[in-house]
Amino acid sequence: MTLTMFKAAGLILLVMIMLFGSCGDLNLGSMLPGDYEVSALVNKSDISRHPVVSRDDLIAPCFINPVVKDPDLAGLAVFFEGPGGAEFGRIYYSISGKKGDGGERTIQVSRLDKPFPAFSVPPELEPGRRTLIFQVMRQDGVSSRIERPFYYLGTADLELEDVRIALPDGETVLAPPGITVMLEAGVSVKTGDPVTSLEPYVIWYNGRAIIGEGPVHGGVHRLMWQTPEQTGFKAIRAELLPFNPAGNYLSAGKFKELSFPVSSQPERVPSFVKDQETLTCWYRFRGDLLDLKTGRPLIQQNGGEPQWRSRGNVYGMVLGAEDAYSLPVFTGETDRGYGRITCRFVPLGEGSLMRASLTVEESARPLELNLSISGGGLVLSLGTDQTGESADGPEAFPIDASADQGFITVSVNFRYEPGSFTADLTLNGDGPGIQRKSLALPGRISGGTLVLGSGQGPETAGGAGPPVTPEGVPGPLALLDELLAAYSPEPL
Repeated sequence: MTLTMFKAAGLILLVMIMLFGSCGDLNLGSMLPGDYEVSALVNKSDISRHPVVSRDDLIAPCFINPVVKDPDLAGLAVFFEGPGGAEFGRIYYSISGKKGDGGERTIQVSRLDKPFPAFSVPPELEPGRRTLIFQVMRQDGVSSRIERPFYYLGTADLELEDVRIALPDGETVLAPPGITVMLEAGVSVKTGDPVTSLEPYVIWYNGRAIIGEGPVHGGVHRLMWQTPEQTGFKAIRAELLPFNPAGNYLSAGKFKELSFPVSSQPERVPSFVKDQETLTCWYRFRGDLLDLKTGRPLIQQNGGEPQWRSRGNVYGMVLGAEDAYSLPVFTGETDRGYGRITCRFVPLGEGSLMRASLTVEESARPLELNLSISGGGLVLSLGTDQTGESADGPEAFPIDASADQGFITVSVNFRYEPGSFTADLTLNGDGPGIQRKSLALPGRISGGTLVLGSGQGPETAGGAGPPVTPEGVPGPLALLDELLAAYSPEPL
């Protein structure tokens, strides 16, 4: 074949593409009679690539690949398939001029190289994971069946508003390898009228790899993710689906991305941590409940898994109204002792934040050192009864949680010696104490435990319950970012 003949053949092929190309990419392997691929345009987008349909959308079927002349091709039947295989809104596009056999609506078409006349979603179709069915019809019956799954929203609207990352503490500026970060996706749902029940679902990707997924609760989906060992910028993408894909993923077309660096730069130690060697325990709540000193986890007395939430770009563990975590941090029998308990947190409700119970010789009751949130302030109480109130009564010290994303740092410094016990409450550092409590002791202290939270549920020891949500569930008490304690027979 001469060069001129090759050019002529190429020109003929180009003309065929221009004449017969339709709503999809050209596939020359499908240019044979009886081998047709069909899809539909929804808002000018292929339903296979953007499978989300709303009540007011118009659907226009089309042949993806060029259609060659086929005298046996009679028409195209299109309908929706609902639960249990039920058919809705069947339409027959007649190519041969004949009507459909099932009494469905018939539309005559004369061209196959453009989208067919559009139709609307039948009002009886309920929202959910649905399928659009195409049947390519020949003179003697169905030639082929093509299925295009999609998500049907009805009159509802679903938006992926933002994605963000939260780090385990304010001192961590660049995420190091192997640390747990929190990924959050904010979702907006408008139910429509009549009310449409959606079940928003988010799939997270690192590059092309899926790293997590799950349903949306309260307008947010959170993922605790451990950063990879390889440093560099990581491209994180969240994709929003209206319903649980049940393992058969359909790209919903709504996604947002973020990029953040993973760096091996050494971490900074929080400013309120003094000599790490003197610490009895140190919990940083980095997606786990591990003590950095011993490696042992903090145990939830009432069972259940810890919940994590963010405040600004920092996340922490939620201390709920019914939560209680205990740890034995005070041991030994000495005539003198010194201790310090430091907590970085965001106040969210009212109740006991932390309570030390110390065994006192010659006393039938333990010494209770209690730090609680009450009336928008902090109350330090000291006593030998279950409420922990001292003889001079508790006084709330107002706290301002507006700075530093709402996190405040409090320390309870205590010391005891023969005959007396004194505790000082300091705020955001080593400044002067904002509260001081003292109590006489009948004997030595021989150990004790520290408890986070009251674990008393809707009713506290004083009879006043914590704030509740609109659903009537007790609200959270605090968001914990850091907890450390030190105990020594020598001054700290």
